[in-house]
Amino acid sequence: MAIGLGDAYSTTIERLKQQKGDKPRLGMGVLAWVALAERPLHVSELCHALAVEPDSRYVDSEGVPLIKTILECCVGLVSVDRETSIVRLVHVTLHEYLRGHPTLFQNCHGIMASVCLTYLNFEQVKELPVTLKEVPEELPLLQYASSFWGVHAREEQEELPPVVGSLAVELLGQYDTNSHISAAFFLRPQGWQKWQSPPVTENFTGLHCIAALGITEIAVILLEMGNRDINIQDDSGRTALAWAALNGHEKMVQLLLSREGVKPDLESHLGQTPLSLAGKAGHEGVVNMLLNRIGVNPDQKDYAGRTPLSYAAEDGHEGVVKLLLSHSQVRPDEPDSWDRTPLQWAVQGGHESLVKIFLARGDVNPETFDKSGQTPASWASKNGHEAVLRLLLNRTEVNPDSPDSRGRTPLSWAAGHKHEGVVKLLLERRDVNLDAKNSNGRTPLSMAAGSGGANVVSLLLYRKEVDPNSVDNDGQTPLSWAAMSGHEDVVQQFLDYDFVNPNLADKSGRTPLSRVAGRGRNAEGIAKLLLSRTDVNPDSFDQIWETPLSRAAANGHKEMVELLLSRDDVNPNWIDCEGCTPLTKAARYGHEEIVGLLLARAGVNPDPADIDGHTPLAHAAMKGHKGIVVMLLGCENVFADTKDRQGRTPLSLAAGEGHAEVVEILMGCNGVDPFLKDKLGQTPLSWAAQGGWTRVVELIQGYPYEY
Repeated sequence: MAIGLGDAYSTTIERLKQQKGDKPRLGMGVLAWVALAERPLHVSELCHALAVEPDSRYVDSEGVPLIKTILECCVGLVSVDRETSIVRLVHVTLHEYLRGHPTLFQNCHGIMASVCLTYLNFEQVKELPVTLKEVPEELPLLQYASSFWGVHAREEQEELPPVVGSLAVELLGQYDTNSHISAAFFLRPQGWQKWQSPPVTENFTGLHCIAALGITEIAVILLEMGNRDINIQDDSGRTALAWAALNGHEKMVQLLLSREGVKPDLESHLGQTPLSLAGKAGHEGVVNMLLNRIGVNPDQKDYAGRTPLSYAAEDGHEGVVKLLLSHSQVRPDEPDSWDRTPLQWAVQGGHESLVKIFLARGDVNPETFDKSGQTPASWASKNGHEAVLRLLLNRTEVNPDSPDSRGRTPLSWAAGHKHEGVVKLLLERRDVNLDAKNSNGRTPLSMAAGSGGANVVSLLLYRKEVDPNSVDNDGQTPLSWAAMSGHEDVVQQFLDYDFVNPNLADKSGRTPLSRVAGRGRNAEGIAKLLLSRTDVNPDSFDQIWETPLSRAAANGHKEMVELLLSRDDVNPNWIDCEGCTPLTKAARYGHEEIVGLLLARAGVNPDPADIDGHTPLAHAAMKGHKGIVVMLLGCENVFADTKDRQGRTPLSLAAGEGHAEVVEILMGCNGVDPFLKDKLGQTPLSWAAQGGWTRVVELIQGYPYEY
């Protein structure tokens, strides 16, 4: 920060202190709260914090200062955000200045802890129900106080004011009896913003809370009060020692271990001991304390079969790993319930230094298989840890091409996750099958194509051992996967090679173009690329006789339909296995724009009947697509009274479904008979009556002609 700014802030603060009356105290209090709070404070929170008086038992609403008063006392050093009502310092440099001059606020964290605890001990707070779901308007500081009183107390614990201890004991005593709502807010993480009340646990005591917060001075007071079970477990099975170990509070752990009768190795409901919790969190000092304690099993497995070493290896805590490996009882190669060893966990996390430590030992196997059949090399490849994989491949025991239970090799995993560096490393090996198929018949090239790994696809296409037209168990090619997944750049790579066949159909008879046409929107670019190849058939049909145009029309993909209709070699009247043309499908599904495109195409039959005898008009009428009905009726050679195989007309179908507007349109057509009987002897009127469509019944009964 510029020296000039520091001088300006110093001068302004001196001016603040020279104000008359109570303004200096209030102004400095505001600066302290805004500068040292664990998160930004809302106006209402700050006002309540400033209103708390020592020894008070209730919120004094009359003593809460107005924000206008607060701003006046601060002589322009703070402001309020109009949108969020958050109180802020005027500039970040002021925050740096205040934090850099701790003598401005004597014992400030202790005072803030005292304010929070006084607030939590208010009678209004004690009367709140444990089912509280949101902060009461009259107690706006409740969430901040319950979340951060311990943080402020811990900041000042070397010189903690006696009042903080007594207030904390009062509050924590109510944890023991579960009579206090603040138990529902215990141990909020720093920066907690969103209100969300965890359940109140019956066995989470004041000792658990203070151990988790790590405030030893208050813990001593609680422990000296007598008749306190130091080994009591909360609803998760954790003891006070477990909470202290989890949060890395070395002094608290030391205090608890010094108490007579403490059990340092009690398991939680998940089988985790204080040592495993500290190991997973990486608290080296706590781990060292526990390892030196008689009665602590350094290799204890939890319910997932995981040891402290397993957890420390996963999270990359090198110091903890070294401490554990130095202990004679620790088995460095012990598998857990998933058959994963500490080495495998270190590999998954990409912790190169830990992998070196494990591989340097003679009692660690670098080629173990977990329950999914994956080896450390497989995990390194999957997660893209090139340096770790290189370490593993330097070991002769490691098979770089070992398939897992799904047939996926390290190369398959690396290619599917677009890890270019790992792929290059594996391609250097002669003992890697570049075209190995997994249990679904997919090759590394197929996996890379489906995930959009353009650089990996390029590396594999360059190798002669790789078949670019290889089909999987469903008959799909790498090109098909790239097209279906929407990877335009990868599709272009394949199409640049003449030996890639763009017309290979899968087992359902669908080509890459067919699959793209079904996707429609955002796939037009890929379709254009495919159609740019002169050997691509734009009108191929699949097992149910659907063409790309049929699929695009059915799915309502306007741009795709336009693209395909621009081709002279696309048949717009193609009939699928249900007797439906693209127009029939578009009319059935209500794609009005596509119906318009198809009707504008020369030679399109506007009135074909499918295998049930339904015309496009019949489908539109049955579904109530009013706009399409009007469009079709405007075409020549569209007959408004065509019967289907059951003798039902478009009017009958619309009436049976209650589409009054469509019925009204059809009744206005020449030659439409609203009383025509079908093969079941029913008329449009009877179908409407049967369906309870009152409006349709009224329309038909009001028809002016008799038959």
